[in-house]
Amino acid sequence: VERGFRAVHISGVELQHMGQQTMGHYPVHFHMNGDVDERGGYDPPTAVTDLSIHHSFSRCVTIHSSNGLMVKDVVGYDTLGHCFFTEDGPEERNTFDHCLGLMVRAGMLLPSDRDSKMCRHITEGSYPGYVANPRQDCRYHTH
Repeated sequence: VERGFRAVHISGVELQHMGQQTMGHYPVHFHMNGDVDERGGYDPPTAVTDLSIHHSFSRCVTIHSSNGLMVKDVVGYDTLGHCFFTEDGPEERNTFDHCLGLMVRAGMLLPSDRDSKMCRHITEGSYPGYVANPRQDCRYHTH
């Protein structure tokens, strides 16, 4: 999803065998949208809810330079790379509510995807979520 959309609400969808091991090709990807909530003039705010994303070749939900996105009740299973991922660090006010990442395996896109020294400080292997900026709301996020 790129800048300039009128409204995006993705709900109740199963996504299987999506994504690629190349930058920018993820099952759900909000790319450089700025504010996607009330601050950006979106009423109702942009949301991704009630999704099942499995057997993904690259991540589950990626947020890149987008703010105010609601990601709720999303299950990711058997994916390469971090399942829930904020890309660069300027992302703010995004909410991950009741999101579950299972069987997340190391990908090859970024050093943080691999079983590198950085990842081993957190857990053995790849971690279900990567949030570069602490100004996110992660509620009941399970892995």
